Amino acid sequence: MMDYVPPTTDNVQMVIEEVLPFVQSHGGTWRYGKHSGNPKLDSNRFFMPEIVVVSRDYLQRLFASMLITENNNPDGTIPAIAAMYDHRTHTMYLHNELNLANVRDRSTILHELVHHMQYINGLYQITDCSQKLEHLAYGIQIEYLLENGYSDENYVRGLKWNKVLYGNCRHMR
Repeated sequence: MMDYVPPTTDNVQMVIEEVLPFVQSHGGTWRYGKHSGNPKLDSNRFFMPEIVVVSRDYLQRLFASMLITENNNPDGTIPAIAAMYDHRTHTMYLHNELNLANVRDRSTILHELVHHMQYINGLYQITDCSQKLEHLAYGIQIEYLLENGYSDENYVRGLKWNKVLYGNCRHMR
């Protein structure tokens, strides 16, 4: 694989097509972070999300405005992010510094793809709080990294903490 693959729309779509089978095979047995045995991320409903590549600063501002708009930021903190999914427009926003040759950055796209699959399958509407959706996305992202030989234990540990911090309900819808 090349040393650097920029996050262009075409390149991101190729990554999505590559990781979609992983999401399907691992997302089908999860229900909000717990194995349940019932399919939850039906690929028959899949359509490609809109891909928008932006600067890191713009992405942070967009994310902050989304948190405020959805009243989904009870403690007022805004985490640094590499990507986000806007379910209202089915748009995946990615910062322009991602390297799609890197499994870690590819896992970021996978994480947002999980959210896309959750929304098009109606999981957002049936959960009592949207943070539960993060638990699933982080869980599948961690599995992807581990199954692809990713070895930065500190990063994986951070994702596990994010899974706990952002995957638990602090604010009920």
